[in-house]
Amino acid sequence: MAQRTSGTPEEAKQRAATTYNAAADVYDDPANSFWERFGSRTVARLQLAPGSNVLDVCCGSGPSAIPAAAAVGDKGSVVGIDLADNLLQLARAKAAAGNLGNIRFCQDDLLSLDLTPEDFDAVICVFGIFFIPDMTSAMRQLWHWPTMPGTSVVVSVPRKPTMEPAPPVPVRTTAAEPVGGCWVGA
Repeated sequence: MAQRTSGTPEEAKQRAATTYNAAADVYDDPANSFWERFGSRTVARLQLAPGSNVLDVCCGSGPSAIPAAAAVGDKGSVVGIDLADNLLQLARAKAAAGNLGNIRFCQDDLLSLDLTPEDFDAVICVFGIFFIPDMTSAMRQLWHWPTMPGTSVVVSVPRKPTMEPAPPVPVRTTAAEPVGGCWVGA
């Protein structure tokens, strides 16, 4: 992962928020079903335990946050964050329709979260990391979120040039390290 030059980080955030807010009306159309497919596949690979607490960054309309909330059950929780408020409105409506009371959605930026890392057992980012000009710094930020033994980070990225999801590449840490595992893929 490398740093890309595409304006300032603030300009990149604004561009992403504007683009996805404008696309919210068609974001969940059947032609865009890959969001749901890869969101649920990413969550399935994580094998969340009931009662887990999950942070989903770049959550969009909830294609990974909603399955995560179902997986962790009533004793667990999910916090989904995204820059695009219109997508978060879609996510809130889906959560309400599914009677999921263990999930909340917040407009926020993964690079400057005002949350406590110790509150999460897992961090998920599905197809969002590549919107950040300095992906290396973003990955470092995500990697430091889970601080307890046995916690995980899962990042799904498309592979070039086909934009198909990359195959999963498990990266395990030792028992002495704070993070239980990181999978990149979908």
